[in-house]
Amino acid sequence: MKKLFLAALLLSSMLIPCVYGYEYYYNVMPGRGRYDEEFLVWVRVDPRVDTAQMSIRVFWDGKPITARIMSPQVGKTTSVTHMWDLMLKPPINYRGIGKHSIEIWLEPNVGNLKVLTWQYTITDSVPDMDSWEEFLENHPEFLDQIRGPIGFVGPAGPRGNIGETGARGAKGNIGEPGVNGTIGATGLTGPTGADGATASYLVMALIGAISCAASITIPKYLAPRSTKEKEET
Repeated sequence: MKKLFLAALLLSSMLIPCVYGYEYYYNVMPGRGRYDEEFLVWVRVDPRVDTAQMSIRVFWDGKPITARIMSPQVGKTTSVTHMWDLMLKPPINYRGIGKHSIEIWLEPNVGNLKVLTWQYTITDSVPDMDSWEEFLENHPEFLDQIRGPIGFVGPAGPRGNIGETGARGAKGNIGEPGVNGTIGATGLTGPTGADGATASYLVMALIGAISCAASITIPKYLAPRSTKEKEET
């Protein structure tokens, strides 16, 4: 009967699904500080049943500020404690004065994601750019006090050495032909020439020349020939 009871107990333990149980311990120290001060994220997780690995990731106002960090396994294999000691700072552009949310994500290889929350308070910080611009627009005299008077122009510095001639660039493509130019303006009309000699004067001069030549040559042929000339004929 005792053996039957032990066999039934063993069988029932094999059929019952395994349940993973965790105990979480965490703290953020200090819980408040300046925008440039470090704070400690202290986390301990004690798995009472399993020995699976686990990772942590920390978020600040919804922005991740760490990568995924696996936990070291400390202690015996039957009772493993996951532990992290992370020194962090408020991230740039998200460290204004006031309250900020910190989320600690713990993700085991088996089981569900566990999210631990914390509220951190920044007690002192520098204004962001938008606040500075708004302040300077409303108080321009403050900017003049920061700048101070304009100083004298300093002497010109020595002339630097001439640099090396750069490499000659590649020859460019021939450009497209230009547009034909417009026709130039018409020139001025020249002066009127002198009147030529009339035709009657030219005819009279030609006739006179012919008459003069005829008066010299015709009488030579009309004159009487000598006796000697007649005998020769």
